[in-house]
Amino acid sequence: MGKEGPKFKELRVWQKGKDLAIYIYQITNTGDFAKDYGLKDIQKETF
Repeated sequence: MGKEGPKFKELRVWQKGKDLAIYIYQITNTGDFAKDYGLKDIQKETF
């Protein structure tokens, strides 16, 4: 067919998005966020 582009995991935007998601999980697992069970339910349903 044609020329293949980069795989999605090689894209910088994907890598930065993944880093951001990990950072958000780390923040929401500490302090007041860790006690917000409504937020945890949303995370489980989303991912």
